[in-house]
Amino acid sequence: MKKICLQSNIIYGPIASRRLGNSLGINLLPTEFKLCSLDCTYCQYGYTQHKVFDRIPSDYVPAMKLVVKEVEHALKQYIASETKLDYLTFAGNGEPTLHPNFPELVSAIVELRDKYLPDVKTAILSNASRVSDASIRAALMRLDKRFMKLDAGDGKTFKEINNPHEKVSYSSLVKALSSMRPLILQTMLVDGCACNSDDDHIDLLIDQYKKIQPIAIQIYSLDREPANASLVKVPQERLLAISRRIERETAIPVDIF
Repeated sequence: MKKICLQSNIIYGPIASRRLGNSLGINLLPTEFKLCSLDCTYCQYGYTQHKVFDRIPSDYVPAMKLVVKEVEHALKQYIASETKLDYLTFAGNGEPTLHPNFPELVSAIVELRDKYLPDVKTAILSNASRVSDASIRAALMRLDKRFMKLDAGDGKTFKEINNPHEKVSYSSLVKALSSMRPLILQTMLVDGCACNSDDDHIDLLIDQYKKIQPIAIQIYSLDREPANASLVKVPQERLLAISRRIERETAIPVDIF
């Protein structure tokens, strides 16, 4: 397993995604360092250099006008090349919703999509840490798909695995997710120095899945070198057993990635 490098531009890809087909990434975050509200032990980009939650310095992130310009340029290129594109996906070097102009950017990019490539869907990969903010939640609902993270069934495990900023409340996060439908939940399962994959932790996760009621759940384990090298990958057989149990107890479809 290898860590991956930070995205070096606003636009990256397209990536042949198992979840989203041919997906063009949009990075609203710095290219020199990871900016996130969590510092997950398993992150493929390594540890978070700047853990923040609000009041992001404007010089940390690309200006809104530049982002819109880059997205419009990319869409025009795809029209000219006639290359198939399935999704425009907010992701990148940390948590996309941290950009100070995230709601305005979602509006602008959805309008560009409608103008140039109306058949292309929009999506986000988010750690869900800011869904309790009403303006963020409203912006997220403008996207076609919302992939939101939930790696822990309780606050203690959330701190151990995700190491959140002090302003991120686990209970508020779960409550906000429960009010934002439809969405897809993604859960990274790990073992070793931190664990959320034994039966007791799965019990807790199932309780939260029942509260949130996502339309689907995606579970997976380590595929690249994690920030904490002491973490252990959960075997495929165990993932399969967990997926069957979640489906049986929640009636929510589960995919393994």
